[in-house]
Amino acid sequence: MNLKFAVIMIVAMGFVAPAAAQVDNCCFVDRQCHSDRDWINGFYAYQNNQCAGTAPSTSSAAGQIDNCCFVDRQCSSDQEWIDGYWAFQNNHCPASTASQSGTSTKPASNAAGQIDNCCFAGWQCNNDQDWINGYHAYLNNQCAEPPSTQHRSADSCCAHGWNCTFEGDWTLGRSVYAEYGGQCVVPAVQATVDGVIIEGSTWFFNQVKAILDYLKRHAPEWHAYVVKGPLKVRERSWGDTTGRGSFISFALGNLIVLHPRTIAGNQPARSYTLIHEACHVQRHIAGLLRYGTQLEQRIEETLCDLVGVYMIDSARPAGYSSKYVTARADQLVDDGITNFYELAQAERERAFHLLATMS
Repeated sequence: MNLKFAVIMIVAMGFVAPAAAQVDNCCFVDRQCHSDRDWINGFYAYQNNQCAGTAPSTSSAAGQIDNCCFVDRQCSSDQEWIDGYWAFQNNHCPASTASQSGTSTKPASNAAGQIDNCCFAGWQCNNDQDWINGYHAYLNNQCAEPPSTQHRSADSCCAHGWNCTFEGDWTLGRSVYAEYGGQCVVPAVQATVDGVIIEGSTWFFNQVKAILDYLKRHAPEWHAYVVKGPLKVRERSWGDTTGRGSFISFALGNLIVLHPRTIAGNQPARSYTLIHEACHVQRHIAGLLRYGTQLEQRIEETLCDLVGVYMIDSARPAGYSSKYVTARADQLVDDGITNFYELAQAERERAFHLLATMS
């Protein structure tokens, strides 16, 4: 599920984000938002630069650009957006605007290649976490702000033992602290597997690692789909411990949060949840994720469920299908989304494309 859980919770609890927090919702800009639906719509309106009042600030906009389709080309198909994303990552936009606008702390060049980390722009970085934070800060145009003061707020789990690395961490840290009265469970493990940070209990780490190993052996294209998308997989260790409430697992930008219950059971079932949430992340990265209306939510959730079915079908020699997911997909086609299966197939093609970039 991808309901931008943290943004909703901040508002529902009456929590006001600190001034240093990034504005990422039109509800902070041009409208009064009272319900979860208002805040969801406001978030996606902001992502698509549709606030009627004030356009996103330069620093925020810079943090959103990660695809040459926003820079030097017109992209109309999934494949063009995929190619544009990877061209941007490799600094191949001909009209390159990947440098940070107006950031005097960023040197013009580096002998080692493109500078993409505040550790090259005046920060003192002494360990892996410093370098991870430096990279994230660079993407959000924050090199001018000393690392010791970034996102440091006492009313956040990030100030009470959490390893907060990416924007999703900071948002989640504030909302969980506000929702649960400062009861922040400190993860026992933070380790990287295949380039993805896994954070949580030892059991959770072993489960997610086993899923990645399973995908690598049995469905390598879907392994690539995961490790080339989310930057971190975090255990949900707060709130509803039964796993029967809402927001059990969700994606927040490039962060995936999984409830332990959703990765129990056999390997295909465990892998399904991770692939479903990675689908939201990949579509977010490609600029395709839309979640502002009930129809958009049906499309997004059913599409990512179908992607999970594709993964199991690939991993099992005997194949796999789901009458339940197929019935929901067929209903969307009947409701006028005639290209729904093409949208889902594009995610399968994206997985193979990402696998090809790793070989």
